[in-house]
Formats: sequence, C-alpha cells, structure tokens
Amino acid sequence: GLFSIKTERDGLIRRVPMIMRTQGNMIMPSLSLEILRVITGTPTLLVRTDKTGIRAIRLKGFEIPTDKNGQLWVHYARQDPSIYVSAADVLD
Repeated sequence: GLFSIKTERDGLIRRVPMIMRTQGNMIMPSLSLEILRVITGTPTLLVRTDKTGIRAIRLKGFEIPTDKNGQLWVHYARQDPSIYVSAADVLD
C-alpha cells in the first residue's frame, strides 16, 4: 500500500487518502487500507461511487465512508492527557 499525507492550508492533517492514483495511472490502496484488507481476509476492495465521486470503500464486514476524493476524515480523540502514553514510557 501507498503512504501519503497532505496537510490542509493551516498545516493540520484532517483527511487521509484511502485510495490513490499513481503516476502510472494505477489505483492503489493506502498502506492502512491494505493492512485492513489483509487482516480481514478481503480478496477485493469495492469502491462505491456516484456522480460526485467516491462515496465509500467496502471490505469484508464493513464500509469506510470517504469524501469524493477517496479520503477518510480523521476523528481525533478529545484533548485528555490521561488517554495518551508517552513514547519514552513505552520504551522504558
């Protein structure tokens, strides 16, 4: 799978591409989508579209809604220090 992140104008990451067109014009899944595909044992991804563009991507057992460009809106957790673990603590 491909790995690509594009920031918004203000520098924040709000959307992550789930499928992308390569320079060779092939359509490829993102690394995270490919991991989900393999874990779920889904042989083929189904990309649901309408006249405005991409609507969702289906894997075995669930559907991932996307924007018209095949991007997933990231839903960040609330700002709560008690739900985070520092990398230093993990390494210790």
